[in-house]
Amino acid sequence: MAVKNQILDMSPLGMVFTVVKSKEDTDGKSLDLEWELLPKCSMVDPLYHVHPEAIETYHILEGEMEFYIKDKWISTRKGDIVNAKWL
Repeated sequence: MAVKNQILDMSPLGMVFTVVKSKEDTDGKSLDLEWELLPKCSMVDPLYHVHPEAIETYHILEGEMEFYIKDKWISTRKGDIVNAKWL
């Protein structure tokens, strides 16, 4: 189980996650992560996955990112906030 300030090192895939708030910190309502994409991260083949019962919120801290949500691509940049409800 993830705990606050834990580093989830996925650098072979080009990303590192830091747990900002754990499930325990939010009474089971949320898991808040800071997600850093490293310079050599290859998102050519996106990591597509769905959390059917979750609402995911992304706050773009720097750079740009695209999300595929409900059959359409959404482009974002620094300062944008994206809420993704999958169903």
